[in-house]
Amino acid sequence: MTAVETLLKRDRLSVGAMLVVLTVLAWGYTIHLGRTMDMSGSDMAMPHMQPWSAGMFVYMFIMWSVMMVAMMLPSAAPMILTFAAVQRRRQEQGGAFVPSGVFVAGYLVVWSAFSLIATSAQYGLERVALVSPMMGRAAPWLDTDQTFIVWQVSRNARALISRPHAFFDSGHCYPTENALAHTGPMLTMGILAIPAALLGANPVLTYNIVLVSMLLLAGWAMYWLVTDWTGVPAAGIVAGLLYGFHRVEIANVVHPHIYDTTWTVFALGFGRRLFAHGRWRDAAGLAASAVLQIGTSFYPFVASVLLALPFGVWLVLRHRLRHLDRWQIGFVIASVGLAGAFTFMPYVLLSGAGELPAREAQLFAWPATYLPGESLFFGWPCLVLAGLSLALPRSRIPAATEGVPRWALLAGLLLVTAVAAGPGLGTG
Repeated sequence: MTAVETLLKRDRLSVGAMLVVLTVLAWGYTIHLGRTMDMSGSDMAMPHMQPWSAGMFVYMFIMWSVMMVAMMLPSAAPMILTFAAVQRRRQEQGGAFVPSGVFVAGYLVVWSAFSLIATSAQYGLERVALVSPMMGRAAPWLDTDQTFIVWQVSRNARALISRPHAFFDSGHCYPTENALAHTGPMLTMGILAIPAALLGANPVLTYNIVLVSMLLLAGWAMYWLVTDWTGVPAAGIVAGLLYGFHRVEIANVVHPHIYDTTWTVFALGFGRRLFAHGRWRDAAGLAASAVLQIGTSFYPFVASVLLALPFGVWLVLRHRLRHLDRWQIGFVIASVGLAGAFTFMPYVLLSGAGELPAREAQLFAWPATYLPGESLFFGWPCLVLAGLSLALPRSRIPAATEGVPRWALLAGLLLVTAVAAGPGLGTG
């Protein structure tokens, strides 16, 4: 038995040690920030980060690498042990074999690549969103929004940990009750910020970790969905990169929640699995995805509902309801209903009391914004691949499932576009 196999069989010890290392690194980074940042006076009102040095970049890369190993090694351990057993039998029979260390090294290379992407993304976000002097000169309101949202994400995480029943009582509009209803709740970003808050990270570091996590989760969600539907990992990788690091995803680092549709992607995957197999774990995944999508922002939630309409029709026509249990359906509906009530009821109460001012203008996504060079342009790679998927005959499209809902998704896309355009639909 090799040293690698012995270590993997002691997975509790190895993962526990990695988590200890991760905690030490996180606390070390927090202490380092405490020494390099003046957290008194104006810095508390306007947080900022020091410029990164090469040593800081390496430090953050190590932190992300340890995090990836700690999260991914337990799930990879069975595959590594199986591979080692097969190669050991080949070696005993005198055949060609690959050392287990080489196989493990492949995993480490992939995880390190993701860690490098995460570190680079965090560096870019800090440089553009948090320390760029252009923000203060070109758009003071944007700078103010950034400061408030950085504070709000960290505050939401602490509220969810200590006072979830008073989540909307943020106090920033005292003595107004449910003051958080005067802005977007950003519930999901607060959930993603809980690990950083538990480690004692300051609001700026917490916000940056959440931003990077959102990008990686978006890429992972699309990779999982496309790989699950097509059975082609390469297609999943391309789709994950195009979606997770799309310009729309990374352009608005001040209000990333208004474009966060990651959880709708997860919901599409879990929804198809639930209709196809009727498993409770898929019902739980669908419910969790829907709840987290509700907690992002009202705009992507509406988009997810519009997309779900034709997709739901396709699911019923494809799979009927033969695998579904009424308790599973009830569980998903109840979860969505409770999350919706928790998120939107404070807005209803404030509006009924006349404390929410009426909007002076509505913002719509005019059809012209989807043209090349505009802010919501899909991008040529996405358009070419989407066009090919619609043009190719059904027999030419790889599918690991019972059909791919390409026309249902197109109908959902057109429906979302029409609603988002509002009165500008016919004017461009």
